[in-house]
Amino acid sequence: MRLLTVLALTFCASLPFAALNRAQAEGVKMMPNYYYDINVVRPTDTANAKDGDFSIRLTSPGAMTGCYKINPANIEIVDAGAVIFVKLEEGDVELEKTTNYGQFGCEMTSGSQYIDIPFNKDKLAQNNTDKITISSKTIGKLFDIKVETSEHKVTLETELKTGVRLPDSKKKKIIDHWFYPDNTIIVFANNMDKNPDILKQVKVVAGNRGLTPMNIELKGFEPSDEKLFFIDTKNIFSDAFDEKSTISIGHVTTSEEYHGANGPYIKKSKQAVFARKPNSKD
Repeated sequence: MRLLTVLALTFCASLPFAALNRAQAEGVKMMPNYYYDINVVRPTDTANAKDGDFSIRLTSPGAMTGCYKINPANIEIVDAGAVIFVKLEEGDVELEKTTNYGQFGCEMTSGSQYIDIPFNKDKLAQNNTDKITISSKTIGKLFDIKVETSEHKVTLETELKTGVRLPDSKKKKIIDHWFYPDNTIIVFANNMDKNPDILKQVKVVAGNRGLTPMNIELKGFEPSDEKLFFIDTKNIFSDAFDEKSTISIGHVTTSEEYHGANGPYIKKSKQAVFARKPNSKD
């Protein structure tokens, strides 16, 4: 049995032997009481998701590797209209029993523990909700969140309220979460964000394939140079790939300087341009 726990920020700890034995029997709380990273994710069950669905994700800064099972948190949501109160009882991690050297009786996994709290943008707008308060049964208030909704976006202005000593840049965060059309496609290529020429060529490739830049359809949307968002308005790629696959839609030409026996020279090569559908974290 191997367990590695790395807690970022102010401390780094691993479970002692006695704690391991207790965890195997009862489970152990891996979510730290005073700090969570907060973000927004899209529904993973897209088949049953409704328009406007999203989740606020609270993530432990600790990474785990080993044989374990994560028990979900208990989430109580009280909708009071203008304010939504969320009360959490953090889940725990059960460690599988120890195994013999070189023989693992369970499947080794790795990851971080997190809590997803479901919301719907349209319902927030209908109820004129402008604030969400998240509290922990263990220590009290965790986050105050100001909420602003529009047709294609929800903006969350979050503030950590646990009293942990952190700069405001860590305690406060503004999250703009966009709701993309169903035919959204992300286009990218290696080193696109570092090479303006590659970025320019990728945009040309996407345009030649009939894709429309997202910021033309969604006013105010700001694309990044790491991944470009397009809309497949002509449904050219509607059946080309699913949510987990990536396909090549063209090539760009790159130039790189090499040094040979006769001095420096430029070598040109082709590089693939890829496309995929957005995942839960895009």
